[in-house]
Amino acid sequence: GQQVEVIDGTASKGQPTADPSTGIWTLLVSGLSETAHSFTAKALYGSGQTSVPRTFRVVNEMLLDNFDGYHHQDVRPGNPLTLPTMIITSSNTTIGINTPLVPTPGITDGNVLLIFARGTARITLKSEYSYVRFSMICFSLTILRFYNSNDTHLGERRPPYGYGGDGSLPPPSWVEFQAPGEHKISYIEIDQSIGANRPGHIDYFYIKA
Repeated sequence: GQQVEVIDGTASKGQPTADPSTGIWTLLVSGLSETAHSFTAKALYGSGQTSVPRTFRVVNEMLLDNFDGYHHQDVRPGNPLTLPTMIITSSNTTIGINTPLVPTPGITDGNVLLIFARGTARITLKSEYSYVRFSMICFSLTILRFYNSNDTHLGERRPPYGYGGDGSLPPPSWVEFQAPGEHKISYIEIDQSIGANRPGHIDYFYIKA
């Protein structure tokens, strides 16, 4: 098979050989620093063409919860949904755990956390973290507000929402939040009080200490 050289910025990371029948090559790269990395592949044959750069960001994160280990349940307003990793509460809408309307592997699949329509909810983390990332499907305007343990508002996110122009379900998206300075995220307020009557989905909750 033919070889390519994989380059991270200006640093060579190896020269994998492509499968002669499929043309596919793989290369395991480890020990990358926590920053953005821009990879290109240069052909070591022919005219030596170089691919378009692909950029990735390395973060030291771990999966906190993907909600797959819990039974399906609905919790009425005023009652907590208590999990080993977090407590979810709402005074005005149902919360629960169930399967997503349309699974997307690795983003929203298995079980998901549901925040039912036209209400607000709070996710209180059992520990505090400097960084969180999770997937969402939002059928209506959704405002996520992040707070520390002293109730200081650290910032907010507004993920994409709504149906497609052809009436299709909204695609899942990733929500990412880094607490400023030395602050830690203690809880997240979810406001989806305006709009559609379908529940918001949350899945694959990653954290960074």
